[in-house]
Amino acid sequence: MTELDTTSVIGLSALLAVAAAAGGFFGDIAKTYLSSVVVGRWTEKQESKRIFEKYKNPLTLSASELANRFVEINKTYPTTFLSRKNLSSQMRRVAANSNSDEYYQKYKLVSTMYRFCAFLGWLEIYRRDTVFLASGDSGKDQKINVCISRFRSAISDGHLNSFENWKDWIDHLVFREELRAVGESMVRSASSSYQVMGYADFEKVLEDPKSDGHRWLSSTIHFFADAKTQKDFRRVRFCLMLVRLCDLLELLTERPLSDWLSEGKITAQKTLEELEYVEVQ
Repeated sequence: MTELDTTSVIGLSALLAVAAAAGGFFGDIAKTYLSSVVVGRWTEKQESKRIFEKYKNPLTLSASELANRFVEINKTYPTTFLSRKNLSSQMRRVAANSNSDEYYQKYKLVSTMYRFCAFLGWLEIYRRDTVFLASGDSGKDQKINVCISRFRSAISDGHLNSFENWKDWIDHLVFREELRAVGESMVRSASSSYQVMGYADFEKVLEDPKSDGHRWLSSTIHFFADAKTQKDFRRVRFCLMLVRLCDLLELLTERPLSDWLSEGKITAQKTLEELEYVEVQ
């Protein structure tokens, strides 16, 4: 686990052997330099693994919670709890054990926004570290970064609407720098590290227009709320986001998806096919 890859070891060992054979003053300099390269690469790789292990679990949990909610949204689309009017509810507890309960509807909307913002918060924390999502495996790192980039694209890129009548579609976006602002608003310092804001504090920020971060966190309601059954491109975006999150989870955990998420991913892909959506690369 702490070794350099075979190619690096063989290559550097060969150079050290040449340096040893050279002997003398210049040989000693070469050996010292090459040894520092070996140690430097080994240290860099171990630091990459440390950072990846540090953040893998919170990112996996956050991505999983958001993906689970998108499965539910796609199954129940246009999803009654994603209604802007639910935010104005003054109910503080459940009045009836029912999906139509006013408090429950508000909770589901706010928790959807929270899961979305929390995931962006963890991405922002990773960005601040020395190496972004470095697993110690350059091939895996690239795949993870591609997943994250495509997830962001599903939220922020207007050109994804490839329909000929794209002007007739409803569409709401959150642009890339705004996604960063949402993530930044979720980050809280804790001792020598960073954490994502908890649900209780998130709800307080939403309810107080004067609080720090209110503008960015509350803006996410525009992306989620009041979806329409016909020609609303957000349904495509929700499906794309779910697929991207599932791809990311498979890379992070190196395990098959749960049955719920696996079925949800397949359903999302079928929904895209039924909508006759042609994905823009």
